[in-house]
Amino acid sequence: MECKPTGPACIFIFKTIIEPHIGELSLFKVYSGTVRAGGEMVNENTGTTEKFNQLYLMEGHNRVQVQELVAGDIGATIKLRSTHVNNTLHDKGTHVELVPIEFPHPMLPLQLVW
Repeated sequence: MECKPTGPACIFIFKTIIEPHIGELSLFKVYSGTVRAGGEMVNENTGTTEKFNQLYLMEGHNRVQVQELVAGDIGATIKLRSTHVNNTLHDKGTHVELVPIEFPHPMLPLQLVW
């Protein structure tokens, strides 16, 4: 996939943070195209449509609200209903699924003691 702002929009959710009084904050990278506040994208993994009411650039713990993010940007949004880590979102009419992050298996077993 080419990283160009004129192509179809495609993002990858790589982290989710739960913030008090806000809820889930999903961090993502824009791989292609332009994502605009108020726009809708389709989750390739679940088939549901998600609306981006607010877009943010993260500066440490501070959020800076922006109206659009272009290819190559890392941004955040809040309150996505059925989108989680390792999900790919794209424009309607396109079908793209990015390779998910492969998390390592634990080295030590966990035993619960009651």
